[in-house]
Amino acid sequence: MNSTQTYGKAFWLLCLNSFFFFLSFSLLLGELPNYLTQLGGQGLKGWIIGLFTISALIGRLYSGRWSDKFGRKPMILIGCIAAAFSGLGYILFVSVAGFLAIRFFHGFSTGFGPTGTTAMLSDIIPEHKRGEAMGVLGFCIQIGMAMGPYLGTEIALEWGMNRLFNLSTLMALVSLALIFTLPETLPAKRKFEGRDLLIYLKAIYEPQVLYPMLVMLFSVVLYGAIVTVLPDVCMHMGFQNKSSFMLAVTLSSMAVRIFAGKWSDRYGRIPIVFLGLLLQLIATIFLVNIHTTSEVIIASSIYGMGTGILSPVLFAWAVDQSDPQHRGRALSSLYIAMEAGIGAGAVFGAQLFENSNSNISLVFGMTAISIFLGLLVAWLAWRKKRHELG
Repeated sequence: MNSTQTYGKAFWLLCLNSFFFFLSFSLLLGELPNYLTQLGGQGLKGWIIGLFTISALIGRLYSGRWSDKFGRKPMILIGCIAAAFSGLGYILFVSVAGFLAIRFFHGFSTGFGPTGTTAMLSDIIPEHKRGEAMGVLGFCIQIGMAMGPYLGTEIALEWGMNRLFNLSTLMALVSLALIFTLPETLPAKRKFEGRDLLIYLKAIYEPQVLYPMLVMLFSVVLYGAIVTVLPDVCMHMGFQNKSSFMLAVTLSSMAVRIFAGKWSDRYGRIPIVFLGLLLQLIATIFLVNIHTTSEVIIASSIYGMGTGILSPVLFAWAVDQSDPQHRGRALSSLYIAMEAGIGAGAVFGAQLFENSNSNISLVFGMTAISIFLGLLVAWLAWRKKRHELG
């Protein structure tokens, strides 16, 4: 049976939608720190990711619960609309305050869209194929993430930031159009009510996914630090395209994603999580001592393999542990942890870095501690599972 027959048309349309959505988002990653500096906000670089993740986290507080009550497609729709308006907003509000306000709004795109996407995927894919399917979806996302930063820098250099913002908006609109080709996998159970705006712990936290949630939290601190600090480091080292390191990250991530999901279907989630965390730890050791451009690319490639393994496996692990009727809430819990970790890595990384390459060891020393904590959580989960099996 070929892959198209295995997964079906809806799955591949979902992958295509995710490709354009993440391309829209990633086109801007490499250029926003320098753009904020040009606006006069060089001391606020950590908040490029920080504000984005705060609003994304706020979106996660609702998107998981709402996707279980009102359907998966509305969440994807909200995400794409927020992404499209954000691209236009960067053009219209040309000041530090305006930029930061739009950046905060932009975060709602990932607060809603990916939650609906992942929940829809888990609805249409059987359990024995879940890890592999998460890997395929992640592979399509990574193509967009690989193309985005590198292409974005080239466009900004050749045609300027406004053209780049326009292209980001166009990609979000293509993603939006594709939503209407997707079937709804969970029709709305009832109409929206005022009480759905209330936030309470039971609505946003799924206790059954505590272990994958904590591993996600500690592992993505490294990503927040990398995307905040490495563009400046690469510029200082003389990279012609300062987003080259992101190309190395995404290409190496793409190379392992599909295999990682399949391995976890066969050998279990936790052993493969250990492998991903160990690769991330090796990457941090390189990053603490980087001095040359080749060391940056090597470290970025190792990190990419680690995150390429962890991402599909952690989501598959969370779905395995959750009840089908609360699947959206479980995935939202994982995304909340992801946004919190990325935001912490970005803000604390920028504070430790202080726009000085001499502080790079402090930044990635912090991330090494976080990876160690992730390994500890994975070990506790493995020990618990062994105890349950007797």
